[in-house]
Amino acid sequence: YKLRSSQETINNLDLDSAIFFSQPLYIWYMTEQEYITLIEEILEVSSNFNILYFKFHPSEKEDVKTRIKHLIETKKNVSLIEEDEIAEKIIVKYPVKYAVTFNSTAALNLIIKGVVPVFLNNIVSRRFPSPSLLQFDNFLCAIKCKTPSEISQIRPGFSAFPAATVTTTTHTISEILN
Repeated sequence: YKLRSSQETINNLDLDSAIFFSQPLYIWYMTEQEYITLIEEILEVSSNFNILYFKFHPSEKEDVKTRIKHLIETKKNVSLIEEDEIAEKIIVKYPVKYAVTFNSTAALNLIIKGVVPVFLNNIVSRRFPSPSLLQFDNFLCAIKCKTPSEISQIRPGFSAFPAATVTTTTHTISEILN
């Protein structure tokens, strides 16, 4: 059975815009400088979008945030989101089609709203091998979620679930229990 969500899709998502949800990977997988370099690479593909919103993770260190803010200032189509809201509320205020992240499960929650997740976990795990990153890769494969193999593939038109169909019947929890 497929459970019917009580959440609704967002109408009028901006098909040529994205949001990037950062995560402090330097705490576990890489150095701060390696992380800054990775963020710099991601910001380079901002030119593929009308606008790329950037949202820091709440546990991001202030000195790292300051360095990244300087990088963001050099990009004309990157906008920093300062409010401390959860992803599900942010996406309502900034209705973009794509949610780019490393391995944030918040992006999975946005699928029901019509947002396409763009997980960079595969790219990170190739550069910085780790058992936990590999497990998230395995999870994404299990749900048939495609990930870009190169950062340059982050662009409008990316399809995380190219074989997905919308014809699957869904049920409420009451229907399943009865």
